[in-house]
Amino acid sequence: MVINTNVQAQQTANNLNVSSNALAKSLARLSSGSKIIAPSDDAAGLAVSSRLESQLKRLDAAINNVVNAVSFTQTQDGFLKTIDKAFRRMSELAMFAQDSTKSASDLTLYSQEFTQLQDYVRQTVTQTFNSVKLFSTNSLAVTIDSTGTTFDMAPIDLSKTEYTSSLSVAQSLSNASIENIARDNTGKIQLTLTQAEYDKMATGGSITLSGLTTATVSGGSSATDISTLNGTFDITNRIKTTNSGGAAVYVVELDGSSAGTSAIGALTTTTSGSAAVPSTGILTGSTTGIASALVAKTGLDITSVPRAQAALTRIRNSIDKLAQDRASLGAVQSRLNFTNEQLTVTKENLSAAISRIADVDVAEEATAYARYQILVQSGTSMLAQANKMPQSALQLLQN
Repeated sequence: MVINTNVQAQQTANNLNVSSNALAKSLARLSSGSKIIAPSDDAAGLAVSSRLESQLKRLDAAINNVVNAVSFTQTQDGFLKTIDKAFRRMSELAMFAQDSTKSASDLTLYSQEFTQLQDYVRQTVTQTFNSVKLFSTNSLAVTIDSTGTTFDMAPIDLSKTEYTSSLSVAQSLSNASIENIARDNTGKIQLTLTQAEYDKMATGGSITLSGLTTATVSGGSSATDISTLNGTFDITNRIKTTNSGGAAVYVVELDGSSAGTSAIGALTTTTSGSAAVPSTGILTGSTTGIASALVAKTGLDITSVPRAQAALTRIRNSIDKLAQDRASLGAVQSRLNFTNEQLTVTKENLSAAISRIADVDVAEEATAYARYQILVQSGTSMLAQANKMPQSALQLLQN
């Protein structure tokens, strides 16, 4: 029996410290919900859970990107739906305009609504989503996973000929600005114009020629019947070139195969950026010729049956193209929805993996907490008893 060293008290105190530390750690786990309070608790688990949590954050960002992309495509489709309605109404008006019982004033009224619908569609092309163009020639890259992999959404391009050919504004050409008109034996019609009239033309559009009766060929003595050049034709090509003297020459080619294949006049030939303007065979106006009688109109309206027929052909092409673009957009939406579902499932699995590593099992830890609490209480009590043991030696001395 000794007095200086109370070994039992030291052992009891050590046990109490261990129990107190365990109780404090258990309390921290229960209060934080985390199994790993310090790196020493599970060094490998801490490293793995840290990487998984970083991946989870990136995954959340990817989900947000995909959801925004879905909203983008939904906004696109909302506009395309109204454009589709506009084109359908335009095709209906074009059919009404082909009714031979309609007067010129009726056709003018139909054409006014037709023009307003054209203007509506043209304005829609410029719409944006959060300052990003809804309709452009550029694809949009969407992040679809936590590693930064992207998926390119195909653009909806409303500037394509299939659309613009239905939206060209109707404009009249100045008679005096048409310098030559001719057709070769393949049916190709060619107009040689001034720059002002050339600028009104658009490949994929149409032009209506009317009022042509007869004209003389330069160097000829008799009038040539050119009435077969009347009609509404597709604009197939525009050529800006120069002649041998360096002067600008503006040529527009039309598909006139439906109007006949007999050659009338002489075409302007173009090679390597220069034009050879025929000095003979040019049709020139007479009292009933080109300059006095020709009425030429480009763009689309439905002010006459031929122009309504040409308009209907282009609008049908636009409707077909719009249907294809909406189908493509639907495919993109489907992919984005599946991607969103996959990312959501991956997020759930990652969260579960992190939970298994880092989250505390409350039931298990609560049991441990109760155990450590009892140990601390009993250790405290026993330490008090151990501190009293040297008193027995004092009793020996007193006796």
